[in-house]
Amino acid sequence: MFRKRVALGLAVSTGFLLLAWLDTALAAGPVFHILIGLVMVCMWLEVCGLSERHRDEPMRVLPIALIVCFVAWDYAVAVRDPLCAGELLRSDREVVRAFYGSNGLAAALGVWVICVAHLLARDPRRWLRGAPATIAGLLYVWFMGAHLFPIRAMGMGYVLALIAAAKVGDAGAFFVGRRWGRRRLSPRVSPSKT
Repeated sequence: MFRKRVALGLAVSTGFLLLAWLDTALAAGPVFHILIGLVMVCMWLEVCGLSERHRDEPMRVLPIALIVCFVAWDYAVAVRDPLCAGELLRSDREVVRAFYGSNGLAAALGVWVICVAHLLARDPRRWLRGAPATIAGLLYVWFMGAHLFPIRAMGMGYVLALIAAAKVGDAGAFFVGRRWGRRRLSPRVSPSKT
C-alpha cells in the first residue's frame, strides 16, 4: 500500500511538473485551467466516496458538469478581462472584487442548480440526505481549486510552492499519525486515520 502511494505520488508530481512546464511554454493557454479542472473533478469524486461511506447520497454527475462549466467560465473571464486573472494589478481591492465577483456568482448559481435538481430528481423527504453533502462538497472543491487561478497569474512558482507545502504537510501528518497516533478519528469514513 505504501509503495503504491509513493509511486502514484511521484507519477502525479512528474505529470504536474510537465504540464506546468507546458503551461508556461504556451503563455495564456488553457492548459492550467484544464489541469486544475481535472484535479477538481478527482477531488469531487473523492468527496462523493467519503460522503457515501458516511451514508449520504450526493449527486455525482451534475457537480462534475458544473465544475467543467465553472472552469470554462473562469477561463473566459480571464481571457476577456486580464484584471480578473491578476495580470494587471491596479489595486488589491479591484483584483479581489473581480475574482470573487465572478466566482461568487458561479458558486451561487451552482448552489441553486443543485437544490433544484435534488428537489426534482429525488424524493423531497430524502433531500436532506444528499443536498447538503452535494452543496458543501461542491463549494469546497470549487473554491479551493478556483483560488489557484489568480495564484497562477502571479507565477507558476507560487503554485508549485503551495502544492509542495500541502504535500509536505500531508506526508508529515501521515508519518506522525502512524508513529504516535492512537485513537481513530473517523473509523467509518477513513478506518486507519489516527
